[in-house]
Amino acid sequence: MPEELLEPFFRKLRVGLVLQHLDKDTTLCDLGCGSGSFLRSVSGDIRAGYGFDKKAEEETFGNITIKNSFIDGKVPLETGSMDCVTLIAVLEHLDRPEDVLGECYRIVKNRGKILITTPSPASKPILEFLSYRLKIVSPVEIRDHKHYYSRSELKTILEECGFTGVQVRSFEFGLNNFAIGHKQ
Repeated sequence: MPEELLEPFFRKLRVGLVLQHLDKDTTLCDLGCGSGSFLRSVSGDIRAGYGFDKKAEEETFGNITIKNSFIDGKVPLETGSMDCVTLIAVLEHLDRPEDVLGECYRIVKNRGKILITTPSPASKPILEFLSYRLKIVSPVEIRDHKHYYSRSELKTILEECGFTGVQVRSFEFGLNNFAIGHKQ
């Protein structure tokens, strides 16, 4: 099934921002990985990658493992085993984000990090218009949004889950937020 017109464009912007903060030779967990396209794109630059998504087909290719798994529960990885965890356009879909972020904190190594992109509250009416009226953004994905995070909410939730040195900034003209947090 073809995706809506703007989906690849928005994905490219989000992934491009995350790539700027992804270290080479890292062990990476991508929660909400979809088909694993992001992990495939970085497979040559990372040590190993693990993706989890309820819509994913299970597969292993090279240094990448994709699992069909809900991410609202326990992430099936060892404590302190990941250098980095990414949630690219995922947090807004979660029923219990604190639980998932707590799991992210658990699986990240000391001195590891988390990278998150999520739409801001300002994007809600725009995304709804682009999806429901113009049909150039996925209405299924927009309908599934549970919460739109402000920069301060994003910083607070990450800090409450244990991450330190949290930095949050807007991108895409303030319609999306990017957060980076560290584990000491």
